[in-house]
Amino acid sequence: MRWQPGAEGKKLVRITPQLIKVSDDSHVWADVYEEDSAEIFRIQSDIAGQVARALDVTLQGPERRSLEAKPTENLEAYDYYLQRRQGRFDEALVTLKRAAELDPRSGPRALELGSTLLMMRRYAEAEPYLDRAIALVPEIADAYQNKFLLYLDWGADTVRARATLLDAMGKAGEARVLSDAARNFGPLLLERIMGRDVRDKLMALDVSAFSPDTAVYYWTRARILRAAGQEARALAYADSARARLERVLELRPDAGEVHASLGFALALLGRSEEAVREARRGVELLPYSKDAISLTAWRLAGVLALVGQDDAAVDELERLLARPGYISADYLRIDPGMDPLRDNPRFQKLVAEGKS
Repeated sequence: MRWQPGAEGKKLVRITPQLIKVSDDSHVWADVYEEDSAEIFRIQSDIAGQVARALDVTLQGPERRSLEAKPTENLEAYDYYLQRRQGRFDEALVTLKRAAELDPRSGPRALELGSTLLMMRRYAEAEPYLDRAIALVPEIADAYQNKFLLYLDWGADTVRARATLLDAMGKAGEARVLSDAARNFGPLLLERIMGRDVRDKLMALDVSAFSPDTAVYYWTRARILRAAGQEARALAYADSARARLERVLELRPDAGEVHASLGFALALLGRSEEAVREARRGVELLPYSKDAISLTAWRLAGVLALVGQDDAAVDELERLLARPGYISADYLRIDPGMDPLRDNPRFQKLVAEGKS
């Protein structure tokens, strides 16, 4: 999506959506929109509708109404909304609390507020808003994911985290919940929380369960197979993830999250120097000052740990814990991705000092 000036002082938005078949990278559908930015909500609805038709998906009443609904009539307000991501959490909290008061039956409003409090590490305050989001819209998978994370961040409570994910699988669908959780937390953490059988469930998922971020399908299988001692198969899947991410970067060379994910795939392949370079490039393109909820810095820390650059990894973790974010010291204490750092005195001190 690109913004550019138009005639008579109007701001134009240009969007080029594409629908690509993941099995062979063939184009199913593409279009170009260039219209007055005031029509951004209608454009979003049009694109979603065309994608649904291209996939031959029938939208039910609630889904169709959700697509047609405008988040606000005030475009300036929406522009400010796109900017709670610049790290102004205290200001965001005031606005989100007011929005939740004005619209107490809105699941998304409760989710936004709960997620913001989660990032501010105000866990006791975040919990009831995430519960409200789930109660209002039980099929919102993100609410369960954030509640799962809440319990890991807040005292490493694996019992309540596991119960949350089991509840999610019953209400939002097992395949969807597990693929999202693998993307957000990694398969090894899921196995640590949910038990060994989650490994088999993840391996049984089809690539389509991870769409559109299909690279996650490949590196999820790579991590599981490596943990199982099947190194050759693990490398093959890691290389598939690498190839997929490199193709995405051909279309989106400035996508910081993709560079960071490519760094992770390269680390799994043992290409350490390239892995660190790509992960750092991701942070350069999408730093905290630009997007406070981006996972690029967390991905960089994981890459550094994976390739044996322990002190550099701890440097990144110290920065992550010094500002609002989704990661806590308790989370680091149980995340298998941090296992290479367990003997590092600085890491031990970081986890001990930040323990809830």
